Amino acid sequence: MKLFVVLLCLSIISGSVQGRNITTLEGKEMRCVRDESVAPSFERREVVSITKLMLGYELKDSIDWIYSDSLFLHCVIPSGGRAIFAIDTGTDTIEIVEVHESLPDSILDAIDYAPLWLRDDLVDNFAKLPADTQGIYANIILNAPAAWVDEVAYQVAHVGPEILSDTSFAPELVTVNAEYLYKNDSLLRYVDIIDYGAPGDDNYYSTVRYRALENGDTIYYELPPGYYYMYIVHPEVSDESPRMDSYVYNRFWRDYLFYAADSGYPVLSEKLTGVKIIWDVTDTAQVYPAGRPFDSTCCALDIIGNWGSETVPQAAMGNRPIQPNVIAHEHNGNCGETQDVLQASARAALIPAVATMNIAEDHVWCEFYYKGWHEYQIDLGHGVTHINDFRTSYDRDMTGSPGGKEISSVWNWRSDGFAWTVSEKYSKSCSLIVHVYDLNGHPVDGARLLIYADSSPWGGGLTTWGFTDANGRCDFSLGNRRDFYIHISSSIGDYPEGADEIVQIISGSQDGASYYKTFYLPGSIQSPDVRLITPSGSEYARKLDIGINAPSLFEHGYARARRKTLDPAPFYHTYSDKKTPGNIDFFVCDETNYLSYLAGDEFESPVIGENITDEDISFITPQLGRWYLAVSNEDKITTSKSINISLRLYKNPEFGIAEEELAFGFNLKSIAPNPFMKSTTIKYEIPSTLKTNIGVYDISGRLIKTLINVSQKPGNYTVTWDCKDVKGRMVPSGIYFARLMAEGYKSTKRMVLMK
Repeated sequence: MKLFVVLLCLSIISGSVQGRNITTLEGKEMRCVRDESVAPSFERREVVSITKLMLGYELKDSIDWIYSDSLFLHCVIPSGGRAIFAIDTGTDTIEIVEVHESLPDSILDAIDYAPLWLRDDLVDNFAKLPADTQGIYANIILNAPAAWVDEVAYQVAHVGPEILSDTSFAPELVTVNAEYLYKNDSLLRYVDIIDYGAPGDDNYYSTVRYRALENGDTIYYELPPGYYYMYIVHPEVSDESPRMDSYVYNRFWRDYLFYAADSGYPVLSEKLTGVKIIWDVTDTAQVYPAGRPFDSTCCALDIIGNWGSETVPQAAMGNRPIQPNVIAHEHNGNCGETQDVLQASARAALIPAVATMNIAEDHVWCEFYYKGWHEYQIDLGHGVTHINDFRTSYDRDMTGSPGGKEISSVWNWRSDGFAWTVSEKYSKSCSLIVHVYDLNGHPVDGARLLIYADSSPWGGGLTTWGFTDANGRCDFSLGNRRDFYIHISSSIGDYPEGADEIVQIISGSQDGASYYKTFYLPGSIQSPDVRLITPSGSEYARKLDIGINAPSLFEHGYARARRKTLDPAPFYHTYSDKKTPGNIDFFVCDETNYLSYLAGDEFESPVIGENITDEDISFITPQLGRWYLAVSNEDKITTSKSINISLRLYKNPEFGIAEEELAFGFNLKSIAPNPFMKSTTIKYEIPSTLKTNIGVYDISGRLIKTLINVSQKPGNYTVTWDCKDVKGRMVPSGIYFARLMAEGYKSTKRMVLMK
């Protein structure tokens, strides 16, 4: 698979179209091999993953089962993995046959020290780290000051494993980053870090609380914790690999941008001293002029924007750095550099921010979060500050200018590398919904979709990208009045086949329209080939209560990282996007079918669950032997899933009935003929007046038919069984038992039916 390189130097993009060819940001020609444009639709339709529980038999549970064994397990199953459990009716035990190799105890200790909501995330990321690196980060978590443990653990869980193990990344950075979160907080009046609980509590977490003005009133707003961790705590800004070595003056950006400044330039921490509110909230655009004085009565967003304009007053020249510290020190940059500095300084000041990208039309800016995402930009060359001004896309529909751009897409680039489109905020827009399947119609997860725009006076080429989710789906919002093209790559094949080929999918995009496109890749996902059957046996010997819960899943993609400007050796790092709840597949099979399953052949199962989120069922073995429960994630290429498994095994007290004789004149005296072919007569004796019950049972202990259930006086009696069950059906050949019961007395004899 060829890796796509995103250049964020953001110089003018070449986008000429010759025979519908597209020139990428790298100068590479992508050839349009055919037009597969789809018609627009103005009705949204959804394709959802359907949960199925299929039972090949009717559950019967009128037996007084006796508990035998149980097993409870929580684990994360990686893509292509499975968990297998064996149920042995000979030993009445449950055992683990196969689970994903667990992490060493020293790593698990660190994971257990983190809050419960973060532990699966840590398992997922630790499993991707080299063994010699795992111990380093486990020790960092275990030795972190109590107030910072969640912030430190979050970084270990959500910084790409390729970055954590890279030689340019200092492991202690995750602790330094957390330290400066709390240090900076102590100097700021408009925001406070709030800790809920402490290490040792399962669900402790932190967030921030802001003071703001809304309609002239001072209010307090608490940020949802997820935004605190990803958009404030996370150490990455966009495509740079975080560092704090000599290249960035031996300081992390949360420290350097907040406290350091060259002579004659403002110090951010000093300018924010005494500032009481994060924002004077308004729905209208706010534009603050360049060169304005710093005033503590202004809002924090105004002060940070003003500081950015003063710190980077010149247009780009020279080396075009990507590290925030270097940009701030060199004091020059275009929109790419001002974006990096503005986003990093906002986060240094504990305001959630994200990189907002319009790469095909050569512009980028930021957004900040306050009860939703809002535009945030400083213009290059000692320019003005824009807050909540969505005209900064310079799209002609937003600006009302005939000379404005026709933007192809705008997307937000999350710190860990995940991207999502937000074009609808900055332009009239359409929706593109893509589903990707393998050759057999199975959803393909983790496929990379590269969306290209036609050439225009404003730019073109690669405009956005995404990865299919666990259901093979990826959504985009795109600009209007543009043509769009696509290339899909996956480990099971590409579409189109050539690495330099694209197909057109939208012609003249229309505002408000939805475009639906389905692709089939040339390869196949090797998933279990299971078929539902109705079992033929009737030996209800054991019952297995199965509880399966899938609390979450982790969808993965990857993004490019650079260590410094013009890095000659860029590398890619993975990210995980956690979804709750998750889902999982499972099935039960006997030993013969289990061997077929292991061999990759078709096999049969009486119980199949597909896309199960939470299910509790009872499986009653149709015959004796060794049974297997498989919880399967084998049909996923990149998606890992967390599961909870609860298994309880019970045995039938009536199964394997032994012959019993009692004294005191209460007995089954004889059964004749025995063996028999059509019928047999049972003789029995009652010593006193008793309510008498005589039943016929099969070898599993299942009641076949009640022959007598009346009160009888003392004496000798006979009853005939005609080899039929309670519904009048002839029973098959086999071993059966006649059981006489009367007020605490019991007598049992075996009989053999031969046909």
